[in-house]
Amino acid sequence: MGTDAVRRYGIPLGVALLVLAVVLVVVRLSGPDDEVRSSTPGAGGGSAVPGNPGDSGAGSGAPASPGGSDAAEARFTSVRPGADNRSLDVTFYGGVEKCYDYEVTAAAGPGDAIELTLQETVTFDGACIELAQEYERTVELDSPLGEREVVDAATGQEVLAPSP
Repeated sequence: MGTDAVRRYGIPLGVALLVLAVVLVVVRLSGPDDEVRSSTPGAGGGSAVPGNPGDSGAGSGAPASPGGSDAAEARFTSVRPGADNRSLDVTFYGGVEKCYDYEVTAAAGPGDAIELTLQETVTFDGACIELAQEYERTVELDSPLGEREVVDAATGQEVLAPSP
């Protein structure tokens, strides 16, 4: 829009710039109001996915549980022993593949437990749609699962009970 348009429509350039600045401030302050939250039991909350982008599954953005408690929920929706009993098949929700990468690791926890850690990495520097996507990962164990319990390292919540 050049000076000819400003003269033709009678809009002083200063007023046009002021209106543009106000619109930008309002848009910036309003933020997203259609944020998606997971309502799947056992899947914590966060931005659009369980947990906030860049967190390690600590559940810092987890919504209150249905009972009204503020306890963080596990981010894993399903944990099953692998066919060989030396791995775990893990299911969880995360952000869209274009924007996030996920790694699940297993380590020795307190007592005889195995702790699962979910690491989320932002891989895209642009705008990302806030939708949850289901992921499946297989995590190799250092030794057979046996009768050990599996817990979410971030919350301490049991995600797989010991087998009898």
